[in-house]
Amino acid sequence: GIDCVVSANFLSAYEAGVYLIKRNHRRIGVIGGSQDSYTMRERSNGFLKALNEYQIPSYPEYCMYEASTVSEVQYLFRKLLSFPEPPTAVFLLNYTAFMGSFMEIMNNQIRIPEDISLLCFERDAIFDTLSSKITSIEQNYTALGMEAAKLFLKRISAGTPAKRVLVPTTFLEGDSVAFVPPQSNTPQQATGHQTCCAAELRG
Repeated sequence: GIDCVVSANFLSAYEAGVYLIKRNHRRIGVIGGSQDSYTMRERSNGFLKALNEYQIPSYPEYCMYEASTVSEVQYLFRKLLSFPEPPTAVFLLNYTAFMGSFMEIMNNQIRIPEDISLLCFERDAIFDTLSSKITSIEQNYTALGMEAAKLFLKRISAGTPAKRVLVPTTFLEGDSVAFVPPQSNTPQQATGHQTCCAAELRG
């Protein structure tokens, strides 16, 4: 086996999903990278678990993946907002997803959280410069590094069995997620679209 030190991606995304649900969001979009990535799968599955536990329908057309560049994220964000009933919130699964979405928001003078709510699985110093405080999940890179070093030392000194270490994250509540009034926050019907990916743009 292989030693592994990662953030608690599944649990953190689950808690983010619960937070959005408790803010009364029912139409929630997701933008992330490749679903071949362990990290993306864990974050996506954690979010979907929250929807399932709270009996919130999951709409595949609101789930946008395979975005590896800012421009691809911009395309997916535009697609999300083009639906007859667009999401009231978007869960951004990495920093690239945030940058692309935020650029699209700025280019079109979209207001946070009045027009769209955002929650980002990443934290960056740039967030402190924005007028809207972005609700985010902060990874503990110091702890990740320390735990990796500990595992490495144990590996070379004692030859211990492979181990996976989950490092807790920190949920930072800002003002980028609005509370949605109960009325008109659930899609009347699915659009019939499948999960979207950035390959549409490339192809």
